[in-house]
Amino acid sequence: MKRRQFAIRSGLASLALTTSNFSLGAVLRNRPNPICNIGIIGTGVRGTEMISYINQIPYFNITACCDIIPSRLENALQLCNNTPTAHKDYRNLLSQKNIDAVLIATPFNSHSKITIDAINKGKHVYCESTLAKGYHGISNLSKSIKNINIIVQAGHQYRSFSLYSQVKDLILKGAIGKINAIDCVSNINGNWRIPVKDFRLEKLINWRMYREFSGGLVAEMCAHQVDYINWILDAVPKKVEGKGANDYFMDNREIFDNIILQYTYPDNLSANFVSKTSSEPTFFEIKIIGSMGTINLDLENAWIETNGQKTIIEVIEENPSKQALINFKESIEDKKSPISNVQSAIKTAIAVQMGIDTLLHNKAIYWKTGLGD
Repeated sequence: MKRRQFAIRSGLASLALTTSNFSLGAVLRNRPNPICNIGIIGTGVRGTEMISYINQIPYFNITACCDIIPSRLENALQLCNNTPTAHKDYRNLLSQKNIDAVLIATPFNSHSKITIDAINKGKHVYCESTLAKGYHGISNLSKSIKNINIIVQAGHQYRSFSLYSQVKDLILKGAIGKINAIDCVSNINGNWRIPVKDFRLEKLINWRMYREFSGGLVAEMCAHQVDYINWILDAVPKKVEGKGANDYFMDNREIFDNIILQYTYPDNLSANFVSKTSSEPTFFEIKIIGSMGTINLDLENAWIETNGQKTIIEVIEENPSKQALINFKESIEDKKSPISNVQSAIKTAIAVQMGIDTLLHNKAIYWKTGLGD
């Protein structure tokens, strides 16, 4: 793991640098570095991307891969550093004795079921966002994690990103005063749809187009920002309202191709989320507006604007996805709850489902008590 270096070009240097010491402990302590054998369930675009990061992490071995599409499975096997076993049925992978953990990168609707099955087999779990689809899936997962000693980490990698954790610390230290509003943008600027020659593979490959499998832009794009806002505020939304439309890609997809959501947090704080598939100049942005200034973030940069002065926050570190995997392995070794843990991920899953429901039913949706409380 690289040593993270923090710098900030303003009088806020003391605020920025106070949180850098935590990274030194992780670098300097004498780790036993036991080998962790991991299985990959789902070897599509995201699954193979994560394979590339796992290959870079010492003592992290990919022992098995699983996918129901043969070409994707074969491609994944070629990418691995070693020679993993191949499976079409994830349950066979879970039965493999030498697997310590699994990474789940399958369609959204399968996340909670595979996570529960992995937990029941005693495997640690890294599950890509969002952790569970629908209140039934969320409830089942919530029940399954009680009284277990299994590490479950959700793929909300912004919690592992030092730039974003640095911003969170600055906000808590009062760098922009009281938060008054939050605006988030997360656009695709492209088409999720992949050309499919064999119609029998249409829903397997283009699952994001269909409500049965997908949460659309809410679950795939907004979820990461919603999770980050929950983390910053240490709160969950009380209510969400929103609108969605299909007016750009006229191809009979079931999910909306542009959405706008307004989440209301305690003290009537509004957090607005916009996501589109159409071409937009802004790809990704989080703007946190306070009584004394505004913090802006994109995927690589952050800056504070106060009294006409622009202050750049700089952090040099690992790729956030790779860092999240490093954190996952360390959580297993240390037997500690990860920073993106199952409890916070369940709360985000509820907030995501609220967003999905307000778009589908065109009415305000309120926080469901009893699930993530």
